[in-house]
Amino acid sequence: MSSIEPAFGKPNPERLRHNMLRFLTETWEKGSLAPVRELMHPDLIDHNPLPGTASGREGYEQTIGIFRAGLSDMRMQMLHQLVEGDTAVDHWAATAVHTGPFAGVPATGKTLSMHGLNIGRFENGVIVERWAQVNMMDLLQQLGAVPGGTEPVPPLEIPALERGQTTPEQNKALVQRLTEEVWNQGKLELIPEIYHALSVAPDVPQLPTGPTGTEFAVRTFRAAFPDFHMTAEHLLAEGDFVVARFRQQGTHQGDLFGIPATGKKVDFEEIALLQFAEGKVIATWYETDMMGLMGQLGVGGAAPTDDSGEKTPGATA
Repeated sequence: MSSIEPAFGKPNPERLRHNMLRFLTETWEKGSLAPVRELMHPDLIDHNPLPGTASGREGYEQTIGIFRAGLSDMRMQMLHQLVEGDTAVDHWAATAVHTGPFAGVPATGKTLSMHGLNIGRFENGVIVERWAQVNMMDLLQQLGAVPGGTEPVPPLEIPALERGQTTPEQNKALVQRLTEEVWNQGKLELIPEIYHALSVAPDVPQLPTGPTGTEFAVRTFRAAFPDFHMTAEHLLAEGDFVVARFRQQGTHQGDLFGIPATGKKVDFEEIALLQFAEGKVIATWYETDMMGLMGQLGVGGAAPTDDSGEKTPGATA
């Protein structure tokens, strides 16, 4: 237990980064549960558990088992880390080979790509609360378990521009404006004040670059959900990065990705990472609970299964 913070000690940002990295390198890549048992409270509050798993730390261990039973040769890469106070955020990417039953699909031998954003709140050196979103819908499309998807495209390069011209608090304020004025009020004319003309969404190369990409996303969701409302329930910043955990609600009254209006009310989550340069957003990565959203709209699909063989839609790792 020597690797955790002393009881009631002040959080050490570098230690929190190191501890979060251990989950990727020791647990997900190598299968060791030592970091989980050392760095997670037994009564962990997991806000995005794999459905069908137990509560607390035990459920997280079950999730690891489900993924590793179907996916082997995992290679994890830490893309970004952010720490504010007692809370740490990981942005990661991974590849794995589908060598066992997963999401109801027998082994295909395909190499799959995954990425996600995790938020962990620490107390006395251990994680007591966590939130996470993974590209689960995309993963299931790669397996052929749900329709859709395209051939993988390399991520877009982030333009090399001058960083550090705004403070973390100023960056947070811009994200608040994006939430309240653009997404909730539909003021599309403000987008160029927030997004750089060269801004990109590296994981979504199909999206137009610059403010046009964000305008497209806002128009799409506000047309499908005229009463769309977004709330930033987490807003964390360090350096040139902001992480926002959004709660998104609305009534499905228009077409969404070819799904005609259902009249259903939805309530789903997204975790976004925004990078700033020259005082504006230059890059955005986001993980949206598309499985949860589709499930609420009545559009089903396969998902990872627990030990009972029951489907578990909306799973996050």
